[in-house]
Amino acid sequence: MKKSIFILAVALAIVFILTGCTGRFVNEPGVQILTFSNTTGDFYYAGSQALQTEWDLAAGNNIGVSSVFSTGSDGLTIDTESAGYASATQAVWLKANSEYKVSYSYDIESVGAFGEDTDDFNGMYIGFVEDPQFNIGSTDNHVHVTRGDGNIEFYFETPGTSGQYHIGIFVGTENLPVNMEVTVNDLTLEYVGRAGTVSAEDKEDYGFYSLHNAVYGMAGENNIVYVVLGAVAVLVLAYIAYVLRSRSMAFEGVSTQNKFFEKLRSTKWMGLLIAVGSAGIVRLLITLIESAIMGSNNILSTHFGYDLTRNAYMGTQVATYGTTYLYSHYYTAYQTMLPLQMYLNTFAGLIGRALGAMGLAEAAIQLAVVTVIKLIAVVADLATVALIYRILEKRFDRVAATIMSAFYGLIPTVFALSAAWGSYESVTAMFVVLAFYFLLNKNSYVGMAISYFAAAMTT
Repeated sequence: MKKSIFILAVALAIVFILTGCTGRFVNEPGVQILTFSNTTGDFYYAGSQALQTEWDLAAGNNIGVSSVFSTGSDGLTIDTESAGYASATQAVWLKANSEYKVSYSYDIESVGAFGEDTDDFNGMYIGFVEDPQFNIGSTDNHVHVTRGDGNIEFYFETPGTSGQYHIGIFVGTENLPVNMEVTVNDLTLEYVGRAGTVSAEDKEDYGFYSLHNAVYGMAGENNIVYVVLGAVAVLVLAYIAYVLRSRSMAFEGVSTQNKFFEKLRSTKWMGLLIAVGSAGIVRLLITLIESAIMGSNNILSTHFGYDLTRNAYMGTQVATYGTTYLYSHYYTAYQTMLPLQMYLNTFAGLIGRALGAMGLAEAAIQLAVVTVIKLIAVVADLATVALIYRILEKRFDRVAATIMSAFYGLIPTVFALSAAWGSYESVTAMFVVLAFYFLLNKNSYVGMAISYFAAAMTT
C-alpha cells in the first residue's frame, strides 16, 4: 500500500512539473510571444524606466540607456550617435525543432560610420543573444545599413533544445559600431509549427535562418569537446553504479587479494588524489581546449553564454572604471548579482587589467578574464569533491569515499557548468557541502552558518 502511494505521489509530481514547464511555451500558431503590457501600442511606454520592466537595454561606451532609447506612438527609437552600438532584448521560451516567424517595421532616419577611424559598420537587425551570428550577413534585406523604411518578415528554426532564449533589436556591434537613428515598431514573434511547416516558397521569399545556442547535447564547433568527455564520463559512471550495486557501499568486511584495492583502503591520500585528480583532468582539458578553440576565432565577437559573458564584462568594467557607473548604466543586467559573485568577477577583471598593463591585446585580455572565471568555478568543484571525500571517509571507508566523490566529480552536468560555462553555481555547491562538512565532521554550528551564508551570497 505504501509503495503504491509513493509511486502515485511521484507520478503526480512529474505531471505537475511537466505542466509547469509546458505552460511557458506558446503552442498555438499566430499568437504573439513577446510581452507588451501597455495597451496603446508596441513600445509605447511612458519612458525608458517603464521600457526596462519588459526589455533589457544595453548601450556601448558607458552611455546611459536613457540617452539612447526613447519610446512613443511611432515605436522604439534607438540613437547610437554617442554609444556606437545598442540592444534591446527580451527573454522568450522556444520549443525544440520548431519554426517561428518574426515580423517588424523599421524607419532609419540617419546612418553613417561611427567615428573618423571607422569605415565598416553593422546596421540594425533582429537577432538572439545566444547566437551572435544569427541574421548577420546572410541577406542584405534583414541587416539594414541604409536610410529608408519598410516592413520585414522572416522565419527561423530552433535547435534540438527547448528553453529560454533572448531575442533582441541590435543596432551595430562592439566590433563594428554605427552612428544610426532608427525606429522599430510592430515587432512580433509567432510560433508557426514543428520543423517542416514553412513552405519552400516562403523560405525563398522571406528568408529562413537556423538558431544555434551554446547548450551541449548536440555536437557543434564549440561544444564537441565536452560532448565527447560527457559521453566518456557516462561510461565511467555506469561502471561506478555497477560496482555500488555489486558490493556493499561501505565495503565492510571485504577481503581481497587485489593490491590496488588494499592500498587504496590503507593509504591516507591515495583515494583523495584519485578523486580530485580525475575530476581536475577532465575540467582542465575542457578549459584548455575550449579556450584554444575560442582563441582561434574572433574572440571579440564570441559569445560564451549569457552568465559567463555578463560576468566577464562586469569584472572588466569594474576593474577599469570602478563601480561608479555599474548600476546607473547597467542596472537591469547586474541587479540580480550578489556580493560574492561581484567580488569574484572583479578579481578576474583585475587580472585582465594587469595583463593589459603588460601590453597584451584586448582579445587576449577578454579570453584571460573568461578563463579565470572558469578556473574559479573549477577550483570550487575540486574543493567540493575533496569535502565529499572527507565526509564519507569518516562514516564509511576510503574506498567508498573515493568512489562516491569521484562519482560527483565526473557527472557531465557538473563539470560542464564549471569548466565550460564558468557558472558560479559551482561555488554555491561548494559552500553548501562545506556547511554539511562543518556540521557532520566538525560539529561546528558557527562554521556551518558562515558557510551557508557564503552560499547565499553567491547565487
